[in-house]
Amino acid sequence: MAAADGYSTTSHVLQLCLALQDRLEKVEKEVQSLKGENLALKLVLEEKKTFASVVKDGEVEVDSWK
Repeated sequence: MAAADGYSTTSHVLQLCLALQDRLEKVEKEVQSLKGENLALKLVLEEKKTFASVVKDGEVEVDSWK
């Protein structure tokens, strides 16, 4: 009986470990995705320039880059 209980416990622990490993892999992928989005956002914010233009005689002239 003890052998059967030991096997059952080992099997259950193994299933839990595999489930946790799967969850960890999913979380790691999500973190990498968020890091990529964060990097893209940082680049956009660093390169953000306010473009001011003036329409003059039907054409757009560059007034300034801020």
